[in-house]
Amino acid sequence: MIPSPETVRCVERGEPGWPERLEHLGSSPARLWVRGVLPAGDTACVAVVGSRRATPGGLLTAREIAVHLVREASP
Repeated sequence: MIPSPETVRCVERGEPGWPERLEHLGSSPARLWVRGVLPAGDTACVAVVGSRRATPGGLLTAREIAVHLVREASP
């Protein structure tokens, strides 16, 4: 089953779905809260990590970064 983009789930280190590339980081997290589908294998990707209590300025900055990344990655 492919989760819908609205579904948020927890993926812990060692579980199916854990991004293998994170194993090579010196300080990878023990778990990820994921919305949508994580790409498999060596697919290039970007994670936006934030706060549960983001400020309006922080939300605006995160949105601007995400829009820029999507525009740069689009063919």
